[in-house]
Amino acid sequence: MIMKGQKILQILKDNYKAHSLSHLYLIEPQFQDSEQQIAHFLTDFLTSLGAKDPKRHEDIFWLEPTEKKHFVKDEMEPLYLFFKHPAHTLNRKFLIIENVLKISEVWINKLLKEFEEPAIDLTIFVTNPEKAEVLPTLRSRSILLRLPLRAKPVTPLSLDERQLEYKKLCSDHLFDFESMKAFLERISKYLEEAGDFRELEEFKNLMSAISIDREYNNPLQHSQFRIYTFLQKTL
Repeated sequence: MIMKGQKILQILKDNYKAHSLSHLYLIEPQFQDSEQQIAHFLTDFLTSLGAKDPKRHEDIFWLEPTEKKHFVKDEMEPLYLFFKHPAHTLNRKFLIIENVLKISEVWINKLLKEFEEPAIDLTIFVTNPEKAEVLPTLRSRSILLRLPLRAKPVTPLSLDERQLEYKKLCSDHLFDFESMKAFLERISKYLEEAGDFRELEEFKNLMSAISIDREYNNPLQHSQFRIYTFLQKTL
């Protein structure tokens, strides 16, 4: 089952009040989440239930990812104690596991019974910010929440700003595909707002060519020259 759309937060609140929350939810963004918006969403939800500090609340166990590849034994074993006792102030307990990739397959298999039939009133949220492949045993037992995350605002880049930005971008330590992408997004934003459809069409052709460069691992200078040629036409 998949839940998606702007009303997810309200649906979860209503289900909490009706004591009808499911045992296990898998939360994914529509696209990859690089800004921890899923964690913010969960914080907003739990705060709305009366947990002023969700990460320190007695009825909430929040597993945050570290630099380690997986959660280690010392981080996972306290869960068993958490599962033993019912909630104190909320009407159920909550377990938040940030980033499904941090749970090893061994621990997923150990926790399957708790995921499926917890001994207490318990809701588990497992996040998948990178939209990674999830073990079928976990996905089949969960309800998928697909969050429509906010997009990053893009500042338009006017024609007069392009040359200066381009020179900065082309310095050896700044010019890479990621910074180039951000630069081109700003140009695109400007062209769309200016309604310059001829340039916008040429710009789309430029983006297609750069995508091919990247796909075939062509030297970065190829894309750099394509941008230079486009800017020469428009400056």
